Amino acid sequence: MTIPTQPRSLPLLSLRIPTGLGLMLLMGMGMASPAALSQSTTPAASLPWVAQSNTRSARDYAKEGDRLFTQEDYQGAIQAYTQSIQLFPANAYAYYNRGNAYRKLEKYKEAVFDYNRSLQINPQNNFAYLYRGLALLTVNQVEAAAANFSEVIKRDENNATAYHYRGDAHLRLNQREAAIEDYTQAVDLYKKMKGKGDVRRDLKKQLTELKGEPK
Repeated sequence: MTIPTQPRSLPLLSLRIPTGLGLMLLMGMGMASPAALSQSTTPAASLPWVAQSNTRSARDYAKEGDRLFTQEDYQGAIQAYTQSIQLFPANAYAYYNRGNAYRKLEKYKEAVFDYNRSLQINPQNNFAYLYRGLALLTVNQVEAAAANFSEVIKRDENNATAYHYRGDAHLRLNQREAAIEDYTQAVDLYKKMKGKGDVRRDLKKQLTELKGEPK
């Protein structure tokens, strides 16, 4: 299965990726889970460390990076996130999003480096494990990719996307039964999710062919 380079084609991309200074700082300090991050509405002004001038500048650059990323100006976003990191080196949020921008530009080595750095600062970000796995899978570091998808599943056993792409990794490693098991789990989980009908149908077809069952 070809791994898409555009997140819109990935099942995960219906998930909301958090933005904003409050999330940037919480991720950098390792204080929030992925679930909490996706729902946080903490005003930036209420966080005590935003009074530091460097942090305010880091916020401004991170927000600029978010804006440029949304406009699909990924090179511009990289430059903005880099400025944010220079002013706030423990900036897991900016590293993570810069990694996403690099991945959009198919610069997978740079993307993996940034995901690594983001996870060193905040190892609780499940999105970083997932996207690092996708980047590694794209460059045929299949065993490392599978390990990242397994980490996602360990933290969120209902993550259909992780099962789906770990199934792809197993298939590349000629681990047919493991692939069937993961695909089956993904198909069941996609059934419970809105907007996943096409993905589920295609994967179910692939699963039927893999099992050698009649269509």
